[in-house]
Amino acid sequence: MNTPDLTIRPCEAQPAPRRADRVDGCRMSDVGCRIWKEPASSSPIHRTPPPPASSSIRHRTSHIRHSPAFSLVELTLVVVIIGILSSIAIPRFGNSLARYRADHAASRLQADLILVRDNAMQQSRSYTLVFATGTTSSYTVTGLRDPDRAVGTDYQVTLSREPYLAILGPITIGAGPVVSVGGSASISFDGFGVPNASGSIVVGVGSLTRIVSIDAATGDVQVSSP
Repeated sequence: MNTPDLTIRPCEAQPAPRRADRVDGCRMSDVGCRIWKEPASSSPIHRTPPPPASSSIRHRTSHIRHSPAFSLVELTLVVVIIGILSSIAIPRFGNSLARYRADHAASRLQADLILVRDNAMQQSRSYTLVFATGTTSSYTVTGLRDPDRAVGTDYQVTLSREPYLAILGPITIGAGPVVSVGGSASISFDGFGVPNASGSIVVGVGSLTRIVSIDAATGDVQVSSP
């Protein structure tokens, strides 16, 4: 029986194989005894070095230093334009606000006169609406409950407060005298909703006025501009 030769012999150098596998730029022989590296390229690879940090910082600094800014003339022109626009817009805004308050106050008075007339018809009883003119312009309906106040409080609206800031007067009721600012006047509705007299109440906010008119024949309440 022949015994196999198990003697370990050192690997001998092998010539570079004709066909080899490439692993990471190296050639490996089929036997795997030696690895030959690819010969270095004869032509060096030229790479552009990155610019130094000092030059980029210098470029940013010069860009900031030479960035455009507003001149004194430009700032002056902007301020003048803003002043001109403000002088046009502020008065218009004030007039619009006064017009809104005058319309709102007149509409509130009209609605309350209609409310008193309708309550007089529904309850078949008379109601009297009393006006106070001047800086504390208001009106009160005696016997009509105010839903915004405690029980037993008469219905009252003050037009000289926010959001109306309106003034009542002059007031003309029937053939009576004209009630100017600072006086008082009244108008009544009977159980049929008919007023005791025709009348007109001027509601003013600044230079703007609205006139609330009451027709004694029909009981209609209208708002008009002078």
